[in-house]
Formats: sequence, C-alpha cells, structure tokens
Amino acid sequence: MSKLESEIKKIREDLKEIKSDVQALIDNDLVCNYSGLPSTKSYGDNSSIKNEELSIEMWKGWDGKEEPLSKEYLDQWTCDICGEHTHEVEYDYLGNNRNHLGCELREEINIKHEIAAMEAGVDVTREKN
Repeated sequence: MSKLESEIKKIREDLKEIKSDVQALIDNDLVCNYSGLPSTKSYGDNSSIKNEELSIEMWKGWDGKEEPLSKEYLDQWTCDICGEHTHEVEYDYLGNNRNHLGCELREEINIKHEIAAMEAGVDVTREKN
C-alpha cells in the first residue's frame, strides 16, 4: 500500500470516528449554548425561537422591518465628485472617501489631460463631471 493510500485510509477512519461522535451527540440531544454550558433543546418546534439566547434580533440586530435610510447616513455615503449615493456600491468599486472608483479614475484622467494641455500651452478651463 502506498503512502497516499494509507493516508486516505487514516483520514476515512478519522471521519468515521467524528461521524459516530456527532451521531452520539444528536442521539443524546446535547447542545451547548453560547456560554458553553450543555443544555437539551428540541429543534422540531420552532415556536420557541424568539426565546432563544441568540435570536435573530440579538444576533443581527434586525427586527424584520425595513426602515428608510436617514439623511445623515446617506450624506456619509455620497460621492464627492458626482453627488450620487454610494451606500449600495460594492467595496471593490469605491475609491477614496467613499467616492465611486469610476469617478475618481475619470477625474485623474482629466487632470492628466489638463496638465498635458497646459504644458503644451493650451488654455484649459476645468469643469466638474
């Protein structure tokens, strides 16, 4: 038997042990709550979910009601260049100070063109996008 085959056999045996341990826990219905103390809980009845230690309200801080976004929040998430809100933009597409990455790149390209034009002696008046 090769070294790889013996390693696979060992892993399979370990998995069997883990599976039997998990099954024993399920059979005994032992669950540890967040404090680490063992307790017995039933998972078949969902009526007691609101009384659990880690309900969705506590865990995620959400009560299920959609609330309108506040002006202060939206003001924080506003692009300084175009003035549009960026609160729903993926982080990969945000530039500095919560600006759209595209706006910043266009502004940088415009600045480079202005510098080149000034170096060539052309009068340039700059306008915001």
